[in-house]
Amino acid sequence: KWMYLTGLVTDGPPKYYGYDYSRIVLWRSDTGGNSWYSPITVAQGSYSTGNVDKPDVAVSWYSGTRGYVYAAYVILNGTASELWVKRSTNGGSTFPDAALVEVGWINGAQIIVSPSSGNVYVIWTDFTRDAIRMSTSYNSGLAWTAAETVPGTGKPGSMLKPDDRISGDMKAGSLPMARFNWVANKVSIVWHECATTCTSTSSDTDVYYSSKSPYGWQTKVRINDVTTRDQFMPALDFDSSGNMLVTFYDRRGDTQNIKYDLYSARIDSSGNRLEPNVRVSTFQSDPRNYYVDPRSVGDYQDVWSQNQGGIEYYFPSWVGIPNNGDIWMSAIQP
Repeated sequence: KWMYLTGLVTDGPPKYYGYDYSRIVLWRSDTGGNSWYSPITVAQGSYSTGNVDKPDVAVSWYSGTRGYVYAAYVILNGTASELWVKRSTNGGSTFPDAALVEVGWINGAQIIVSPSSGNVYVIWTDFTRDAIRMSTSYNSGLAWTAAETVPGTGKPGSMLKPDDRISGDMKAGSLPMARFNWVANKVSIVWHECATTCTSTSSDTDVYYSSKSPYGWQTKVRINDVTTRDQFMPALDFDSSGNMLVTFYDRRGDTQNIKYDLYSARIDSSGNRLEPNVRVSTFQSDPRNYYVDPRSVGDYQDVWSQNQGGIEYYFPSWVGIPNNGDIWMSAIQP
């Protein structure tokens, strides 16, 4: 019943781009989410080191490290950002073990664990290389391999930086989302990138998928089944058969390439489409109406799979803007 949630909190008066130096904290529940302990600070931004961002958390189900909690995050400091992973061996009460994985113009930390080997994987976008990159730890997060590039990424000008815009002056950085598909024994990653060279107001983005098995990487494959207008900000999860559902924002229904719907794509673990893309949302969202920031609806959405009574369901959560922006959740039965 133990559950973990990581996120950003700020304290005190504004100091940095309109907000205080943030902290990355971890919330823990041992009652299945009915109650939560006070948050534990995992990392703290500062004037000297930079701000912290993009936290992610994973828990090991491997027998030798079961219950270990791993938190990944970046320290933003211009083009010399740092990617860190911290480890807790006591259920998230403390995080004494820290490892610097990579330094560079990077963001978008994702961390996942193999339940069969205990290997830990951290994935991110390298904006200097315009590539999706990954490092592996074979000793439970203490040491990390040299970064490897996801094949098919690395084309100059292909990745949108976090503050870059697509049509409609909307922020849409190219940040990965990842799962360890334990049924297929694969690291699975989705992201979006520009079909041609990105510009400050670039359009024509597509969603891509790649995976790595013990036999190596597969070539990336495009997930959206049309190339009309923008498809961006994907998420993914897998079901008990190892097949996957990818959800993403899609502007195929707006000739002005501004309003978006949520779409889904069912694929197998190698990225082969099992059915045409399906529209999930029942209304179009207009980012110009977002009451927080008309240029941004956040950097990601997410989706989870669940088997209930032998029936597979997927539950995507996403930002919908029929008028003002709200968090919506849908239920998908393949």
